[in-house]
Amino acid sequence: MSEPVALFGWSLVALTLLYARPLGFGRRWLGCVALTLIYFLCCSPTFANALLGWLEQRAVAEAQMCSAPANDSVFIVLGGGVSGSPHNVHEYSRLQESSLRRLIAAVDLARKSPSSVLLLSGGGVEGSISQGHLMASMAQALGIPPERLIVEPQSATTYEEARNIGRLLGASDPRPKYLVTSAAHMPRALATFATSGMKVCALPVDFRKIVAPWYETLVPQLTALTKTSEAVHELLGYVFYLLTGKIAW
Repeated sequence: MSEPVALFGWSLVALTLLYARPLGFGRRWLGCVALTLIYFLCCSPTFANALLGWLEQRAVAEAQMCSAPANDSVFIVLGGGVSGSPHNVHEYSRLQESSLRRLIAAVDLARKSPSSVLLLSGGGVEGSISQGHLMASMAQALGIPPERLIVEPQSATTYEEARNIGRLLGASDPRPKYLVTSAAHMPRALATFATSGMKVCALPVDFRKIVAPWYETLVPQLTALTKTSEAVHELLGYVFYLLTGKIAW
C-alpha cells in the first residue's frame, strides 16, 4: 500500500472525488474516472497476469508441437537487453533480467545435450560490448566451453536477429534449431523467424505469470504495471511487425 505506484493510484481516486459534481457528470470528472480506471487496470495483478498469461499460453501451445531437443541441437538465445554501456566482456551483470533468465535456461539445456551449441544473439551500443558477447562470457563462467558457443553481436531488434542468424547458420544447416526466449516474447519472435524462412522450434522460458491473491486485485503494484507494459509492448510490436511486413499475415 505504501509503494509510490499505489499512492499515485489512490491520489487519482481522491482527485476524481474532488471533481465530482452533484448535479451531473462533467467532462473533467469523466476524464478523471477514465484515467483512474485505466491506471488501476494496468496496475492490477489480475489484469497484468491475465494479459501476460495469454501470450505465454500461446508460446506453450507452439512448444507442444515440437519434439524434445536432439543431442546436436542449436539453442538460439535472443538477447533481452543490457543496462548501460559495458566495456568489459566480464561485465555480464549488466545483462537485464530477461537476458539472464533466457541464458540460464539455455545453459541448463546445453548441459543436458552435450553435443549441442548455444547461439547467443544481441547487439549493443556502438563502442560497447554486445549482449551476445556478454552472454557468451557468462555461459563460459557457467561451464559451457567456448567451442560450443556461437555469437551474433550485430542485431538490435528481433527482426534483425532472425535475418542475421539465418545468414550465420545458412540454409543448409541440418541441425534442429530451438528458439530460446521469454514466453511472452515467443509469439512475435517465432512468427518473425518463420517469415524469414528459418524453421525453428519454440522453447519458451522466463514465465512471469503468477496467480495473485484475491486481496491484491485492487491494490496497484509496480510489478503488475511492469508486466502490463511488457505485454502491451509485445502486442504492439506484433501489430507493427504485421503492418510493416516483418511478419506474414
